[in-house]
Amino acid sequence: MKGATVTLLTLGATLALAQPDVPGTLWNPAYSGNYQVANRPTSHALNRIVLHITEGSYAGAISWFKNSSANVSAHFVIRSSDGQATQMVRIKDIAWHATSWNSTGIGFEHEGIATDPAWWTDAIYRSSTDISRYLAKQYNIPRNRTAFVMHREVPGTTKSCPGYHFDVDYYLKLVMLHAQYASGEVVTQALPGRVIGGVVRYRNEGDLEWKQTGTEAVRLATYPEGRVSLFKGKGWLNSTTGPLVSVPTTAGQVGEFHLNMMSPMTPGVYTEGFQLLRADGTRFGPPITYTITVGDPGAIYDNAHANFSVSGSWSTGTSAAGRYGTDYRFRNTAPGDTGVASWFLNAPMSGWHDVFVWYPQGTNRSAAAPFVVEHAGGSTTVLVNQQTNGGTWVPLGRFKLNAGTGFVRLKADAASGFVVIADAVKVVRTQR
Repeated sequence: MKGATVTLLTLGATLALAQPDVPGTLWNPAYSGNYQVANRPTSHALNRIVLHITEGSYAGAISWFKNSSANVSAHFVIRSSDGQATQMVRIKDIAWHATSWNSTGIGFEHEGIATDPAWWTDAIYRSSTDISRYLAKQYNIPRNRTAFVMHREVPGTTKSCPGYHFDVDYYLKLVMLHAQYASGEVVTQALPGRVIGGVVRYRNEGDLEWKQTGTEAVRLATYPEGRVSLFKGKGWLNSTTGPLVSVPTTAGQVGEFHLNMMSPMTPGVYTEGFQLLRADGTRFGPPITYTITVGDPGAIYDNAHANFSVSGSWSTGTSAAGRYGTDYRFRNTAPGDTGVASWFLNAPMSGWHDVFVWYPQGTNRSAAAPFVVEHAGGSTTVLVNQQTNGGTWVPLGRFKLNAGTGFVRLKADAASGFVVIADAVKVVRTQR
C-alpha cells in the first residue's frame, strides 16, 4: 500500500508540473539545453517583456525550440490566426532570446514574417497582451515602454525584430486598457418603435482612466466591429457607436453605460453585441451580447382565464393531446345552436392586433367551427377546420382593436354530428 501511495503522489506532482504558468496557454517544453534553469525572480529580477517575431510558422518555432541544436528559446510562442499561445520555458527559468536581457526578461515570439503586416492580427495582439498584462501584474513589471521592449531595442542587437509593421504603442495601449464585464440589465422584450433602456457595467482593471472627453473618452460600441445597430437612440454618436461612460472611471472602479435605444419597427429577434471603445479607436474588454425580441409577446387567454365565459352548457375535456393548459371546453354542434364560448381580449392599447386560436384537433371536430372576432370595424366570422392544425396557434387574422375592447366568440351553430373546441386565444399587437 505504501508503494502505491508514493506512485500516486509522484504522478500527481508530474501532472502539476505539466501545467503552464499562465491560465489558458498550452505547455510544450523546449529542449532542456536551450535555456537556463533558474529561480526567478529570487535569483534574477524580472523587469522586462521582450517582443519578437518568429520569421516562420507557429509550429516551426515550437519545433525549433525543442531541437537540441537550436541553442535558443522563448517563454511563449503565439499563433497569428487565433492567438493560441504555447509556453515553452518556465517564467522562473531563463530563455535564450535577448542576449544581455535574457536574465531579466520574458520572451514572446509572435508567428509571422516581419515584412508582411498581415501576420499582425487582432487575435495575436490581444492574446499576447492578455498574457503579458497577467505576467506584469504577477511580477510587478511596469506597464510602460521602458519595460515592454522590442528585440531590436536590446543593446548590441542588429536585427529589426519584430519588424516595422508591429505597432508597439498599440500593443502597450491594449496592455494598459483592460476591463471585465461586471453586470447589466437590458430590456429584452419590446414593442416596435418604442424607447427601451438598460445599463451595462464594466470594471476598469487597467491603468488608464476612462474619460468622457478627448481621445481618452470611452463608449460602448457595436460588436462585431462596424456592425450597424437598428436600436440607435439618444446619446449615441451613430449607429455603430453608443453611449459614453456615465462618469470618469479610474482603475478598480465600475463604469456604467446607460443604453437608450429605439426598437426597430420590424418585429423579430435581434442580437445586439457591444464592446468598449476608446475615442482613439482602441477596442478593449470582453464583448457582450443581448437577444432582444421586438413585437408584442401577446396576451393569452385560456379557457380557465377570468376573461373566458360560456353561455349554454359546455363540457370540460382533459384527455385530448395538443390541448393548451390542463383542459378545454367543448359542445355538440347543431344548426341554430345558441351556445357560445367567449374570450374578452381587453386590448391594452388601440391599434392593429393579430388574433390566434389554439385547440386540440380530432376527427369528431367541426370542419367549419365559426369563430367571430369583434373589432373596431364590426365583426368578422372565420371558419376554422378543427380536424387539423391542432396544438399550435392558428391565425384568425389581423384586426384593429380599440383599447379595452375586443372579443373572440366561438359558436356551436354548425353542421350537426361534431363538436367545437374552446381552448385558448392569443392577441398580439402589431403594425398594419
